[in-house]
Amino acid sequence: MKNIGKPCAGKLHARFDEGGQAHACSLLYPFEERCVARATAFDMGGVSLLTCSAEDLVVLKAFAARDRDWADIESIAVRQFRQLDWPLIFEEFAPLAELREESQATARLNVLKDKYSARLFIEINRN
Repeated sequence: MKNIGKPCAGKLHARFDEGGQAHACSLLYPFEERCVARATAFDMGGVSLLTCSAEDLVVLKAFAARDRDWADIESIAVRQFRQLDWPLIFEEFAPLAELREESQATARLNVLKDKYSARLFIEINRN
């Protein structure tokens, strides 16, 4: 595919394939490239689906920042609080938050991280 114009994060960008067909894509580069690189295949009854990591899903949902997204993020944190890489989430989210000029989302992610980090600390000390 041939790129037309210089990619600019957070904007739509046109790409043209060899047949001249235009394809529009959003650019959250380089996050999207890293997101795809971290994706894993999931078998759904003989069909392989490429799925993003839990951390990348949290980043994408925090970027969208709808009420339902925050409920989903909390659900991910509940199910995966032992495995979530919070430093990666914040590292990936910081430049995206700047695109939206969104400071509340970062603060909200910090509240969730602290809440589930405390839960993990309590669970570890019970055992």
